[in-house]
Amino acid sequence: MPRFSTIFAGILFAAAPLCTHAATALLLLQGDFNHDTTPETSRWAVSYTGSQLLTGQDLLLAVFGPAHFDSASGLYITNAKSFADGSTWTINYGDSALDFVQSMTRNGLTLTNNTNFSVRGSSWNYWAANGDSGFVSGDPYAGIVDANGWHSSAVGITSRTLADVSGISFDGWDFGDNGFDPDTFDQFPPLSIAGYSPNTASFSDAGVNQINLAAAPEPGRALLLLTGGMFLAWRRRKTPPLLAS
Repeated sequence: MPRFSTIFAGILFAAAPLCTHAATALLLLQGDFNHDTTPETSRWAVSYTGSQLLTGQDLLLAVFGPAHFDSASGLYITNAKSFADGSTWTINYGDSALDFVQSMTRNGLTLTNNTNFSVRGSSWNYWAANGDSGFVSGDPYAGIVDANGWHSSAVGITSRTLADVSGISFDGWDFGDNGFDPDTFDQFPPLSIAGYSPNTASFSDAGVNQINLAAAPEPGRALLLLTGGMFLAWRRRKTPPLLAS
């Protein structure tokens, strides 16, 4: 009969894969960088497992890499990164420790948030679909849904969670009206994302940049695997060698 250690180790190894799940995070960035009234759009499909991505911030960092502090400007900025669709991007998070996007640069052209709220201007607007229901709870755009099905989010990327999504999530950014009227102090919806909806059909063509994150074991799974390996090693040491007949 098999020893208890062998049975237990087998249970640990069998249970380990159950600790992970496969998911896809879909990302879209859109802005009229060329100032020709036709916005430029880039899209990404990020495949991941387990808890590799938890928030909207994690998604941006996975696509564009970590931001470094630029001592000259006092801002957190990513290094320029190129993608298969021919675009090269740089993300400027400002001085807010990566919570909000301050500007984005595509192929050398930059669109920067309006920070003078005494005049009406444009900013990067954050949209999402699927995920934590709380991500549209912030003012001033709580609960706003555009014509294509994107939900306006004003809570920042660190509060937009991806972890509870059953397999797929959608994050989008567009550069448009910042939704503030300096004359009446009214707040209204920002411009919506043009031409794309939060569905898989909008991210299924050859123009989508594909990113497949390394499937590293989650901490819980790694611990199970380590424990199972230790039990097998202990069993081998305890089992006496077979005697030659």
